[in-house]
Amino acid sequence: MEMDTAIIKDRFRQHYQLIVNHKNSPHPQAKAVTFWSAESSLRFLYNLDVDFSYWSKVLRQTTAINSQQTFNKPYEAISNLMLHHQIEFYQMPRMQEQMIHNGQDKAFRFLKGPRLNLLDNDISPQLISSEAEAEALLAELDANDEYWQNVISNNDTQAASSEEASSKDVKKQIAALLASGEIIAYQAAYTPAPPQRESPVIEDVSMDSPVLLGPHETEGPVVKKSFKFLISC
Repeated sequence: MEMDTAIIKDRFRQHYQLIVNHKNSPHPQAKAVTFWSAESSLRFLYNLDVDFSYWSKVLRQTTAINSQQTFNKPYEAISNLMLHHQIEFYQMPRMQEQMIHNGQDKAFRFLKGPRLNLLDNDISPQLISSEAEAEALLAELDANDEYWQNVISNNDTQAASSEEASSKDVKKQIAALLASGEIIAYQAAYTPAPPQRESPVIEDVSMDSPVLLGPHETEGPVVKKSFKFLISC
């Protein structure tokens, strides 16, 4: 995978687009992250879910490599490049939001293209080569008309979005956008919630009901016993 542009997540499952040396443009829905100090940039780096060796690979693509010390302290070197805008991060929309599941084991999120290279084993972009393939995917998903309207309007596509359009028409538009790559489907694993168990029925007992101490029909009379204690000094 190319290091000059990738999508990385942090420990809070927020995704960021990494761009090195301005070689690529940020995703249309990404927002630039600004760092004002080495402390803030290092704190950001330590929260990212990537290992030590990844940053060494990123550093090899920059023009600022001039000593072995840079490789020995990759976090400090990356932080310095971030402050000089040679390495930039752009915050992506939360991939886990607005996902829709197929009722079994998969969930999907739709984002405007281009396709993102996610460094995330939990979410993967789907390669859809035809409208028929896209329509088969959409047929598995149970969503209302408003959801499909939002897929088009929120992703700022060239397709017309009309509240009067039927769900069938809108899904046909989305299928065409998926086949052309203008919209990308991202797949994640989905675990259905287990069915809720019915709570046991507890018989309502009134607190005002008198409690009978006896005698009862099936019990002997209640014998009152007295005890005497001898206290000696």
